[in-house]
Amino acid sequence: MSKKNSSAKRSWLGRLFFGGSKGLADDIEAKRTAKNDVEEIVSPVKQIVRGFMERKLAVGALCVVIAMFLLVFIGPLFMTTYTDTYTEVTQANLPPTMSMLSVPSELKNDIKMIDSYGSFSVGLSNAGKVYVWGATGLGTTGIDIADIPEEVQNEKIAWVAAGIDHIVAVGENGKVYAWGANKLGQYGYFDPAVNPNIAPEPDELLNGTIDASNIKKITCGYQATATLVQQGWNGRLPGADGSYNNGDWAPEGDYTFSVRGRGVGSDVDSFQSYSFYVDNTRPELKSAELYEDENGDLKLALTVSDNKYLQFAWIIDSAQQYYYLEAADEFKDVEEGAAVRLVLDASDLVQQLSLNAANPGRVGILISDCANNTTTVFVDIGPQGMEIEPAEIAVGETKQLSYKVYPASMQDIDLEWSSSDESVATVNEKGEVTGVSDGTVRITATAFSRLSSYCMVTVGQGVPTERNFGECENLGEIFTTADGLWWKVSGPDTVLLLPENNKTQNYSGSYSSMAEITVPATVSYAGKTYRVTAIAAEAFYFNMKTTSVTLPDGLETIGGSAFFFASGIKTLHIPDSVKTIGAMAFNYVSNAALNIPASIEFIGDSAFTGSGVVGGDFPESLNYIGEKAFLNCTGLTTISLPTSVENYGANIFYGCSNVTYVELPQNMEKIPNGLLWDCTGLKRIYIPSSVKEIGNAAFYSSGLEKLNLPDGLQKIDQWAFCSTKLKEIIIPDSVQTVEYRAFIYCDGVENCVVGSGVKEIGQDAFYFWNNKFEDQTGVMHAKTTEQAKLLRYSGYGHEILINGAPYTSYFGGQFAVDGISYMPTSDTTVRVTAISDDAKTETFSIPATVTNEGDGRTYAVTELADRLLFQNQSVLTMLDLPDTIEKTGDRTFDQMFNVRTFGKLPANLKSVGYQSFGYLGWEMRLEQQGLIPAWQTDVLDIPGSIEFMDQCAFAGNRYKTINVGEGITYLSYYSLYGNKEAKEINLPSTLKRVEESALYDCRNAKINLPDSLEYIGKSAFAGDLDGETIHLPENLQYLGDTAFGTQMYTADYSSKYWVGPTTIYLNGSLSNIGARVFRPDAKVIAVLNSQRNKVAGFTDLNELPTVIWDGKTDIGYNDGSCIPEGVTVTLRGNVTIDGKLCIEGKLIVPHDAKLTITKDAVILGEDNIVYEGCKHEHTKEIVVEATCTESGSKTVVCEDCGETISTEVIPATGHSFGDWTVTKEATCFEDGEETRTCSVCQAVETRPIFANSDNCPSKAFTDLDADAWYHEGVDYALTNGLMNGVGSGKFEPDGQLTRAQLVTVLYRAAGEPDTGKQVNPFTDVADDAWYTKAVIWAANNGIVNGVAKNVFAPDASITREQIAAMLYRYAGAEAAKEDKLSAFPDAAKTSDWAKEALNWAVASGLINGVADANGTANLEPQATATRAQIATILMRWLEK
Repeated sequence: MSKKNSSAKRSWLGRLFFGGSKGLADDIEAKRTAKNDVEEIVSPVKQIVRGFMERKLAVGALCVVIAMFLLVFIGPLFMTTYTDTYTEVTQANLPPTMSMLSVPSELKNDIKMIDSYGSFSVGLSNAGKVYVWGATGLGTTGIDIADIPEEVQNEKIAWVAAGIDHIVAVGENGKVYAWGANKLGQYGYFDPAVNPNIAPEPDELLNGTIDASNIKKITCGYQATATLVQQGWNGRLPGADGSYNNGDWAPEGDYTFSVRGRGVGSDVDSFQSYSFYVDNTRPELKSAELYEDENGDLKLALTVSDNKYLQFAWIIDSAQQYYYLEAADEFKDVEEGAAVRLVLDASDLVQQLSLNAANPGRVGILISDCANNTTTVFVDIGPQGMEIEPAEIAVGETKQLSYKVYPASMQDIDLEWSSSDESVATVNEKGEVTGVSDGTVRITATAFSRLSSYCMVTVGQGVPTERNFGECENLGEIFTTADGLWWKVSGPDTVLLLPENNKTQNYSGSYSSMAEITVPATVSYAGKTYRVTAIAAEAFYFNMKTTSVTLPDGLETIGGSAFFFASGIKTLHIPDSVKTIGAMAFNYVSNAALNIPASIEFIGDSAFTGSGVVGGDFPESLNYIGEKAFLNCTGLTTISLPTSVENYGANIFYGCSNVTYVELPQNMEKIPNGLLWDCTGLKRIYIPSSVKEIGNAAFYSSGLEKLNLPDGLQKIDQWAFCSTKLKEIIIPDSVQTVEYRAFIYCDGVENCVVGSGVKEIGQDAFYFWNNKFEDQTGVMHAKTTEQAKLLRYSGYGHEILINGAPYTSYFGGQFAVDGISYMPTSDTTVRVTAISDDAKTETFSIPATVTNEGDGRTYAVTELADRLLFQNQSVLTMLDLPDTIEKTGDRTFDQMFNVRTFGKLPANLKSVGYQSFGYLGWEMRLEQQGLIPAWQTDVLDIPGSIEFMDQCAFAGNRYKTINVGEGITYLSYYSLYGNKEAKEINLPSTLKRVEESALYDCRNAKINLPDSLEYIGKSAFAGDLDGETIHLPENLQYLGDTAFGTQMYTADYSSKYWVGPTTIYLNGSLSNIGARVFRPDAKVIAVLNSQRNKVAGFTDLNELPTVIWDGKTDIGYNDGSCIPEGVTVTLRGNVTIDGKLCIEGKLIVPHDAKLTITKDAVILGEDNIVYEGCKHEHTKEIVVEATCTESGSKTVVCEDCGETISTEVIPATGHSFGDWTVTKEATCFEDGEETRTCSVCQAVETRPIFANSDNCPSKAFTDLDADAWYHEGVDYALTNGLMNGVGSGKFEPDGQLTRAQLVTVLYRAAGEPDTGKQVNPFTDVADDAWYTKAVIWAANNGIVNGVAKNVFAPDASITREQIAAMLYRYAGAEAAKEDKLSAFPDAAKTSDWAKEALNWAVASGLINGVADANGTANLEPQATATRAQIATILMRWLEK
């Protein structure tokens, strides 16, 4: 140790070493070199030497220690440098200390730059301030490098770097500062006279004339400092401003690049030039071909070229995310500009694409030359997808499978078809499958690219051809086979594989002596062949030596911990037949690429934790995924969840850091708690519109950078997006609740919008802790002032904008009343945040309301903060909570050992945090000594209003009675664990799930099991109900490992004993049974033979379960049950028996139950079925009223059995009709009609009024003959108002009709339309004539043209051809295609203008010929038409 006087020591400790200017450097260097330190070394103690000298081993050890000391601590003082002229004595080997990790608190979360070298570090804040920490003393030099020069402290620093014994900094003024050791001129100035080989600092740096912004890098080494001012040529030409930053890219061609530098010891710049070629030409893909070589291996051949030299070729997926095949070595000796043919092995290409959820039919070929010019070309290598529909066929039947290939253009490509079992079904090259025998088979289609798809085909009934009804002669027997494997008979034709020697091997490893294990599909025992359908729990437990396990097709179940920590396995394929994988089955089987089987239905808790599972495309058969099922499965890269999953555990994919793509099902309503926690590779995710809630910590610490929350989302649970990489958060207006710390620590958020529907924001929900917020505004946006207030109440203190304007309104801050601190959570509610010791009186109550004098508001107390009274040891004889409390935090009252009376829980409590009410009142030592009162609270009423219950919520208490309120649906992990003093625990009828260890070790309590229970987790009731008889709930489906059985230590911990119920009646719906569910000596009563077999196989019972049918469970086709002698079973509900039932006792079928026995059922002892009749004690009368036409009835029915006791007929009443009413008058040619209506049922009766000549309108005219040919036409014209008589009771059928009269008839037939302002074109038609409107209408509609210009001739008689022309124009008809006029001898008399119209009229049947005296039909086009003829023509025309 150095001896120094106190003043010298103070001088040494106070000495500072400054840099940055020549004057300062000279002054400090002179003082340092003038100092003459003297060191004195003290020898070891003589006694130690003499003692050691007697022991050679000790002396040797001492020598080693001394040598190490000299080498480590003294040696560096004498190390020579490269100059050979100077011995460096400034450095000492310093041991590492914790001070190296003690970053200055001012620098935390404010780091701009950091560097370290040797034993100290230097950091630079965003404000330009320098910090130094670590072992900062430089050996024996007396220099403390943490003494930062005053000039540096007063300047804003832009760059900083650390060397082994000095620090260099550059200020924004361009000036360089340095401090520390300067023996080699590391920080700039050095006297050349001392060492001419040391290069001085360039003048522009020393004098501060350089622009600091141009500095790209500063670095410090052991003996030198370097500054990089320009990074080299960037490939651009100088721009308009002379810089290279904005110029054009240099064109292809030859270039020379020159570099200026200064060598050590020289003051002259030297230059070095380099010639090179700028290549801007991209490489080219000339061809790509997929083919099969002579060995049947799939190859991808590429031909590529470049104008210069190729560097590599990669095969990438269509999303350009993953690289699969690579070629580079093939280009090493290729001549400039040459084309190259590459052949790549593509055997696994499609499989790898599929595993990454990439398009398996299209790949990209990425080619790069040596100038990094790249070309990417996408090519199709095969189908992008295939679907095959499952089928059912009979034995001997052939059926074409229905399949689709995508894209549709590849539908007709050749596929290779195969069958997994040709003894069941075969398939030909066309995909036609033929049934061979009963069973199920997998048919696979494979494309040339190796893409495959499959479907399941069922042949026959799909059931065993020989029915055994679950009856098994050797059930439960254990045997071994020659291969060293252990087995247990688990059914009539099934066995399961046991652990080696039929016991858990602990850490020695089950079957670990076998390097490779093949589990056979069948084994033989006692002269019978059994199918291997299950792997028992812990079968390969801790086997770390076996490298390969082959599992057979047909395997259905893999038990809990079956391959737990079998980390040596490298090859293991899970057959697609597997339906159930138990808890922890493949924990840390990390070296094998495990698959998800295609038929999987159940995946237990932690089933694949830490394993090498790959391919996250889960099948639609999957129903259940347990908690942490895929924890830390880094082999997963994509996840696609099916719509079939009904039950999700928490934290399923926690820590799957390589997952980049997740597809959530379209029917998911809640994203499960912790689903993608710590999935750091996940950058974005699509959340379906069906999602209403995002669960607790669902995306905690994931890599999410972008997020689109769907409209319809209502709730974001606590911690949901904590510590993600989100840059933008948009909360939809549909969201109502953002819970506690939902977005905390999202440091990169730059924009956040809170929707208008948000009504609740939990504490610190948006506590981003973003350094940028100190300098940024405009990040948080609220839609309305209501959301802005909620943000303030949640603790958000940064700027909030509403429609672009800052929110500045006052809100209630934290305040204290009577020693209790409160924080408002809304305008009307507060959270209790702290309680002072002064407030904790012996009888302490939290008030229901509190008034803040600061704002004058009265608030309801609704929340209690985390750890509010955690481990508080105040002696409280009474602690009372108001009913206004809705939420308690984590450990709010945990471990309050000295509380004596805890009042009832708040009636409106909704959320209970972790261990919030755990371990109350356990100070028994002081209680026994009488120093504090005894625990005085016997009853805990847990309110049914609770919606969220965290782990251990009510664990370890001293209550005698615990009542779980109606409305609660689940008990969380360890929620009531260790309530050892409880005598009674009452569970509600609403309870569905009891999670792991929820009621573990409530050993003294009577506990009911409500029928509503569906799930009982691992060890849920372990240690409870000891010695009791229990009936499992009717709806229970899942029973976890050790659910009711466990071992406990004796009082002296010398041994263990089993506890749990001793008699258990199973329920019929139980489908999943874990390992060691019951104590070994328990008596288990199963409902069905199949259930008994499952229990016998997967539990270690001393005796086989018995079977007693429960009278309410259906018996399947190949299952069975029995009712033993002396047992009476009463049927309940509607029950079907399709299998076998042996009735030795009695089966009672009440009148209100229904028993269906199918044709395939086998009933033994059918005489023992008793069908009970009904006494009809409760009846009801059903009356059906009679109607006019139908009889009614009065029926008496038994309300108990539904039987009809009597029926009385009520006769029909008959109609009550009114008078007849004429609804249509009869004519001489057409019947009329009259009706009448029933006043009761409104039925209508109709009868005809027959036609009668007395009704003819022609009767009114004396010159009309009822038998004449024109009679019908004249009646029609008269009836429809087309024509009238001529007066004096005359019609004049042979009289002529004028042009005005015919136009008027047509006008009436058209409904007399309004002529409006239409012009009268004829001078001989007066404006007030009776026919004027008709003529104007006809002229304006092209029906008439006049006989001359402006002449209509209204009184002129109308000819037959004129009539035809008018009707033709009126109808706007097309000309007749056939010539009808030539049939008439006088057709030539037809005017040219009328031929087309007259031909139409004849063809339409409107005009016929007129017979002459000889009977010849003449057309007579020029003849004037009679009134009768015109009436007939109009009837024919209008009736067409």
